[in-house]
Amino acid sequence: MKYQVATKLAVGSALALVVAALPLTNTHAASQTTNTEVRVIIDSSITLNSSAAGPVDINVTPTPGGTTGTANQTLTVGTNNSAGYKLLLESSVADTTLAKGSDTIAATSGTFAAPAALGNDTWGYRLASFAPDSYAGIKTNGSPDTLKTAATPVTSDATVVTWGSKVTTAKPSGTYSRIVTFTAVTN
Repeated sequence: MKYQVATKLAVGSALALVVAALPLTNTHAASQTTNTEVRVIIDSSITLNSSAAGPVDINVTPTPGGTTGTANQTLTVGTNNSAGYKLLLESSVADTTLAKGSDTIAATSGTFAAPAALGNDTWGYRLASFAPDSYAGIKTNGSPDTLKTAATPVTSDATVVTWGSKVTTAKPSGTYSRIVTFTAVTN
């Protein structure tokens, strides 16, 4: 009997070794695939630079009949916006006069749509597209003039604004000023 038990153990041990030596392969492996879209979303950007690092000074020596003085300012816009941009101009406040204390110089009555010659003791701006010696008066804050519109991206689009004032000797000497606001906005 001992012999039979030993034989059974020997046979069982050999079978166990044979099973352990067989390679473990699976002919039906599981897998799963997923696709992911990677996107870069580039926001619109815009830059606005002015050739004037400080105030734009219009120097005028007045005469009784009025003398016009001018000064140029270049505004440069860059944008990556596929629809382009608009360049706007308005007074920084509701008042459109140039002021020195209680003394003022009125904005010209010419408009962007219908620029006109400066009258005595008035001021305004002009663009190259205006008729010679024609100016528009600055508009109040909240209702700007659109000076330029571009429909495509630009890297360095320049607009020259010429500021002008026609002054008579009726105006006291001194510095008359008003802050104006240029705004570049993407379309």
